[in-house]
Amino acid sequence: MKFITIYKNPHFFSSFPSLSILPDGSVIVAFRRAGLFSVLAAKKNEPTHHDTDSEVCVIKSNDQGESYDEASLQIITKISYGVNDPGISLLSNSRLILRSCVMQVCKTSERDLLVAPITAHRPDLGTISAVVGQCIQFSDDLGKTWSPPHIIDMEGNPKNFVSREPIIELEDGTLLMSVYTGFADQSDNAYIIRSWDKGKNWEDASLIATDEKGKKSVFQGVSFNETAILNLGNGQIMALLRADSDYHTNDSYMAIGGIGQLFQAFSYNAGFSWTNPKPTGIFGQPAHLLRLNDGNILCTYGYRKQPYSIKAVISHDNGVSWSTEETITLKEGCDFWDMGYPVSCQRNDGKIITVYYWVDEERTRFIESVIWELPL
Repeated sequence: MKFITIYKNPHFFSSFPSLSILPDGSVIVAFRRAGLFSVLAAKKNEPTHHDTDSEVCVIKSNDQGESYDEASLQIITKISYGVNDPGISLLSNSRLILRSCVMQVCKTSERDLLVAPITAHRPDLGTISAVVGQCIQFSDDLGKTWSPPHIIDMEGNPKNFVSREPIIELEDGTLLMSVYTGFADQSDNAYIIRSWDKGKNWEDASLIATDEKGKKSVFQGVSFNETAILNLGNGQIMALLRADSDYHTNDSYMAIGGIGQLFQAFSYNAGFSWTNPKPTGIFGQPAHLLRLNDGNILCTYGYRKQPYSIKAVISHDNGVSWSTEETITLKEGCDFWDMGYPVSCQRNDGKIITVYYWVDEERTRFIESVIWELPL
């Protein structure tokens, strides 16, 4: 395994990477970068992912992910709100589409300024947050230039969805985005929304998973939130859902997200209806899915109990089961749970690039990758 620092700066909290391999073999990585407020909170082991002083950056590698040129760094999403969880995808027409989550963050004394239901209240940091919606941008020159950030309108449906995943494309060009509701007073519900016009407009939300017990309290039900989706073809979609059922790890409360095992569901009608979500036995927060060159499916995921790690597991039967007895540990030994969010791509030579964020001894969050090969 080869570990590569993609971006590290002690003056920024860098997290939530996503990547695509471009037609010429170059690699583009998108990630979130937040400023001093987030840096200082992290140093006190009180990390926040809600910060108005945050932006989405992209950086490129011209040698298939072996190194990254910091001179190529671009800030492409900087608006009056905070931004979070970018996901970048290369569409079949060579257009790049970037999705990011827009967050409003206020001082608690400014609660009346919130434009949406409360997502989080952090008394320790003096902040209160709400989800504004999803922001979409396009690049038609492989990442050299980008369209202005545009917060999508859900055509009469609630637009205050959170997301983490890259957008996926079906055979007919329809785009699917996995999203979830994220409110402080109830557990999360996972959905699919879709675009029929290459990402300009989004509509037709359909429910993947919910837990009725969670309608009264986030602590009484399972929160189905960050959901990896994969097109299996012919209208079949697989979803691997983060399912938070506990909010403590290493005896400390996790103010941003929880822990639990991954659940799995399938759709046979292009994501409009789903099978009952079932536990996979994989403990992870959250997952990413990749169809490998050999047809098998790779799941990479963060592991937020000690030893805090980045892990991977393979399905040899189109997602029906997972070879958990052959789980691969890509990196371990982080001394704090606020790390992970791996996303993977496979090069033409078969090597896999997995990007994630990590924590150093100074509590700096930074973007790293590992280039690795599957065991024979």
